Amino acid sequence: GLIPPSPQEYQILGLNLLRLLVQNRIAEFHTELELLPASALENPCIKHAVELEQSFMEGAYNRVLSARQTVPHSTYVYYMDLLAKTVR
Repeated sequence: GLIPPSPQEYQILGLNLLRLLVQNRIAEFHTELELLPASALENPCIKHAVELEQSFMEGAYNRVLSARQTVPHSTYVYYMDLLAKTVR
């Protein structure tokens, strides 16, 4: 039979989106995003990465830095710290 979806699926997908953002691989970020079902955009892990990318592209670095306080999972802090170094 089919393997059920992992409870960590969106957490991992969100981390991958953050990784691409940190590496400034924006085209790949958007490609990965397009592969997700529309419902995934409502997931806090995905939504966080999308909002971060929008802030980053708008040059709203204060929002990028403050987003560290609202990470959907503690595993996100590592990438948020890397992103903070990028925008400083």
